[in-house]
Amino acid sequence: MRAMLLILDWIGGLFAFIILSALIKWIIWRRSPLHKLPGPIKELSLLTWVKGVFVEINEEAFMKPQERWWKQAGIDTPLIHWTGMFGQHFLMTVDADCVKQILTSKVDVDPLYMKNYVVVKRSLGDGLVTANGSIWHRHRRIIQPAFDTKALENKLSCVVPGLVNRLIQSWISKEGNDVDVASHFSALTLDVIGIVAFSHDFQATDAVEKWSSDINPSVKLHDPLIRALRKELSPNILRMLLASFNLQRFDDTILRSTRENRKVLNDAVGAVVKKAKVSHSLSESGRKKCLLELLFDAEDAHSGHEKRKLSFKELRDETKTVLISGHDTTSTLCAFAVYRLTKHPHIQKLVFKDIMDHTTSTDGPITLEMIKKMTYFDAFLHEVLRLHPPVGMIARDLSRRTNLVGESIPAGTRIQISIYLLHRNPKYWTDPEEFKPERWQERDEKFHHFAFLPFSAGGRNCIGQRFAMYEAKLILAPIIREFEMMLSPSQENVDFKHVNFITLKIIPSVKVRVKRRL
Repeated sequence: MRAMLLILDWIGGLFAFIILSALIKWIIWRRSPLHKLPGPIKELSLLTWVKGVFVEINEEAFMKPQERWWKQAGIDTPLIHWTGMFGQHFLMTVDADCVKQILTSKVDVDPLYMKNYVVVKRSLGDGLVTANGSIWHRHRRIIQPAFDTKALENKLSCVVPGLVNRLIQSWISKEGNDVDVASHFSALTLDVIGIVAFSHDFQATDAVEKWSSDINPSVKLHDPLIRALRKELSPNILRMLLASFNLQRFDDTILRSTRENRKVLNDAVGAVVKKAKVSHSLSESGRKKCLLELLFDAEDAHSGHEKRKLSFKELRDETKTVLISGHDTTSTLCAFAVYRLTKHPHIQKLVFKDIMDHTTSTDGPITLEMIKKMTYFDAFLHEVLRLHPPVGMIARDLSRRTNLVGESIPAGTRIQISIYLLHRNPKYWTDPEEFKPERWQERDEKFHHFAFLPFSAGGRNCIGQRFAMYEAKLILAPIIREFEMMLSPSQENVDFKHVNFITLKIIPSVKVRVKRRL
């Protein structure tokens, strides 16, 4: 009975806290000066405070409502305002000067524009994507040299060609059938990041080869780490609700499945780190090390007399971060590249010609040295990144009141930089909706470098952007050389639309038919 009363007291206290927090949030929301900014919210009612424009944003294609509000306000409008669930204020900018002010702000100590990915942080921990201030700065200092070395380029050059050849052989065996490129590239890049970054084989390419040997149309992965990670990052309404009231620390207390899955995830990632540690201790001289092995030796040279290395937990958090950011973004880029090749056959011919002009044979390996000379191929991928940036939006939360493009913005406001719309802003792009790789060969000195952000910019730009581009080119070049690709006949009249979760996707998933070149 005593235990039951304690539980009831705890539930009552939590309920009272939520009601009081809601009342305070409601009053602050009603009085906010942000309502005078352009945006869709006109009526400051209780219903508007509860649901905001969440339903509208959730039901339409990615960034379509925001694009409509922006164009209604005028394309020169630097800030658009709307309300999310329970009165959370959102600002969006597609102004390159405003973006520059945000992304070039100090990030190492007491940052003004904070990353506040509370739900993702509960899953991934304090990695480069989620950490802030001095924690992020220390991790970046330690990890950056590993990405700057030739070691990763050499490792990519050794790993990617063999895996791509296996993918090509599976496509040859199913020539004339539909290929779900998104799932195939996801499997391929998972194996690449597994081997290059962690010396761990996820055996995802084996699943693709199984697809080619039977009638199973899907690629199913069985690695426990991947299953746990995907389950952990799946959308969850209860977690979002808890985060709205800053109660996300209770999600694994309330949800038993979340608590159990996080244990599975951390155990699986921990096993990968321990395995790499054993491999590192037994490594032979001259053997190409994976990224994780390079991090075992990396030290923080700016921490005083004691050079600190990453702890086991920090290595585990960074492993989860690299796995998500290094695998899903590259597979998304490759899938969108194939989609664009099928939509523009004349561009596919030009990309193929550029590849053939810089390779020494029709079936030999394509090296990074060859790829670096393929200027039209590079322009093509830049145009893919412009219209289909793998990360379509990044967000920052204000840690304190500040002035942004002449407006006084209160602390706690979430500011979204819509990379997707910035790349379509007619202020910076001629014929922004047209797919024109040639624009990258004709850029003039007036080009605004903060109008193109596929890998963000400033101090918190993507640490693996060069790695991702090299990997994508090593994957796509042999495939384009081997196959002519066409959209599946079943999708010729399909209306594709963008959706976003972690990375940008299009639905339905693109299916192509491949035909070997003579």
